[in-house]
Amino acid sequence: MIVLPVCWKHHSEHNSYAEYGDERKRSAPKWQRVVNTVDWVSTQLPITSQYQIWNFNTETESVIPGTEGFWLEVADRDQLSETIENVKELVPNNGTNPAQVFRA
Repeated sequence: MIVLPVCWKHHSEHNSYAEYGDERKRSAPKWQRVVNTVDWVSTQLPITSQYQIWNFNTETESVIPGTEGFWLEVADRDQLSETIENVKELVPNNGTNPAQVFRA
């Protein structure tokens, strides 16, 4: 299982990234490192294994809607590609609540 924190906090001054547009949030270096890490990890999974990728902030959901509670097959390369594309479309928002992941 890959847990993807969909969070955004800015620690300098009193600015908040919540004020920024979605594209700016997605292109931020910190978020791009998250996306690139998930992409890289997905290429390292054995073909016979299963996975699930969760994103969370104040709520938790699977990156592939409707697959909550199910493991996905790495062998289904189309679905794995869709998963990574969905990760790339996520917008980091709100804070994080890691406890949400363990309730999923």
